[in-house]
Amino acid sequence: MPLAGELSVAKFQQQYGFLTDVHENELKTLREHAKRARVLVKTAPNDLREEWERELGRLQLAMKRAESAVNRDKKSKIEQEALSKITKEEHEKRKKGKRSWWMKECSLLPFRVY
Repeated sequence: MPLAGELSVAKFQQQYGFLTDVHENELKTLREHAKRARVLVKTAPNDLREEWERELGRLQLAMKRAESAVNRDKKSKIEQEALSKITKEEHEKRKKGKRSWWMKECSLLPFRVY
């Protein structure tokens, strides 16, 4: 939207960088709770065993979601570091005399229109 302004990835990472720590802490907590729940399910009374197994299943699903969030955060961090490294290298090359290069619009078309 024009009123929202442009998206700056660097600024977004700076503002919301704490979320990676939150995801990692959440995963750690869920692992601890799942470990305790496994022990409790083994010693559960027969009338509560089914309910406690369902709770353990919910904890395991939440743990998988948290693991995927942590992995996604790590992947995006690696990608951003690679992009910033390439950008810095290009900037240095331009300082040394390399000319700027842009792809021509006609090269962007998948086929020629006659």
